[in-house]
This record gives sequence, structure tokens and C-alpha cells, in this order.
Amino acid sequence: MKKRTLSAILSGIGPLLFLSGCGPVYKTVYSYRPPASPQGQICIMQCDNIKRQCYTHEDFRVRACEDENRIARLEYERCASMGYDRCWDRSAFCNSGNYWYCDEEYRICYQNCGGFISSREICVSGCEK
Repeated sequence: MKKRTLSAILSGIGPLLFLSGCGPVYKTVYSYRPPASPQGQICIMQCDNIKRQCYTHEDFRVRACEDENRIARLEYERCASMGYDRCWDRSAFCNSGNYWYCDEEYRICYQNCGGFISSREICVSGCEK
């Protein structure tokens, strides 16, 4: 009895999950108004530098992962070419750069310098015409 109830529930949820993936996709767009004071503008330049450093660090992280994967694949291919039975490809998944954190920290810094940020959601996919 429990199996039938569970399968009935799952069969009802499946189509709902599928349909929820077809809805519109939104993106947040930010508008920046810098502070008027010279000190505030200097502060914003420091925020820009911090953001660039964060992006550079994230790029380095991705490249380092990809380099490690190249080495792991070479080691695997060498092991396999020598006829060993126990060869492992120790490659890891290297996601693309995740700059969300850098951007979020930048917005906090920008506002702490006296700048104003407004945001709005725009539909980028699956939008009603």
C-alpha cells in the first residue's frame, strides 16, 4: 500500500517539476550612482581594485584546477599505456569562474563608500511576449 501511495505522489510531482523548469528566467540588473565627494570617488576606485583582484583570483583558481586535470590525465594515460590494471583518472570537475561573490562584495564596498545602487529584475528567457 505504501509503495502505491508513494508512486502516486511521485507521478504527480514529476510533471509539476518539469513544468516549473519552463517558466521565465530573470536576471538582476544594477544601476550605480557614485558618491559626489572626492573621498567617496577615491574609495570607489579602491573597490574597483579589490573587485579586479577577486576576479583575478577566481580566474587563477579555475586555471589551477584545469592544470591539475591535465597532469592527472597525463598520469592516467602513462599508467594505462604501461599496461597497469589499476589506473585512475584523478581529474576533478572545474566549474567556470564564479564571480558572484566578487560582485556582491563590490556592491557592499560601493555603498560603504557613499555610492547608491538600485536593482531591478529583467526577464532574459521564457518571457511573455
